Amino acid sequence: MKIDPDLGGSLLESSLYSLENMGAELIYSDCVKNPPAKLNSLVWRGESVGFYRARLCIFEAEGRFRAETLVIYPSVGHFLPIFGSEYIELPTKSLAVIDFHPVNRNLDPINRYLASEPPRTVEKSPHYDLDGFFSPKMWQKRGGKGVYGEYREAFERYVKTYLSMLSSNTSQSVDYPSSHIPYNEYMAAHDPARGILKAYFGLEFADDYIKQFLFGKKGS
Repeated sequence: MKIDPDLGGSLLESSLYSLENMGAELIYSDCVKNPPAKLNSLVWRGESVGFYRARLCIFEAEGRFRAETLVIYPSVGHFLPIFGSEYIELPTKSLAVIDFHPVNRNLDPINRYLASEPPRTVEKSPHYDLDGFFSPKMWQKRGGKGVYGEYREAFERYVKTYLSMLSSNTSQSVDYPSSHIPYNEYMAAHDPARGILKAYFGLEFADDYIKQFLFGKKGS
């Protein structure tokens, strides 16, 4: 399946490529453009790796805004967390977040597999209730463009740990993906991306993209 060549050496693309080597399959790729904005959307399926959906969004308005977001939904284990990462870059500042989002408030696998990671350094968010679908081990960094290097290191560490967790839980003991509906509904209702998506692609597209792709089944 063809991917927009402008993705180039994207951190997330290269990391997901390693998932393909482990048995994941790229099943969906789409690129929507409204210059200077470009929105790349990709979906992988990796049942043999331990997830039923990994979706990647790379949104860029050249010189104005760039965002990379990845979410991986597990298909094994007992209420294992959902992997989520996001990097946002504006002309003068950047924000990066990585987390194992708890499912059914189950913190046991998070405390076990992220035991060596420091506790999160923020307790409030302008968009989310951090006591709901965010873990005590959420990694967050703010700053200039130099944040990307730190994000890259943290991302590679967290995603490696996440894949290790999946490989250690080969059985399925809960109903997937039904158990992920509360997470999807909450995140779709509060996602701040709606504003910038609306600005470049219109309100109808923004609502549909968030509900159907970012936190839905489109492309699966």
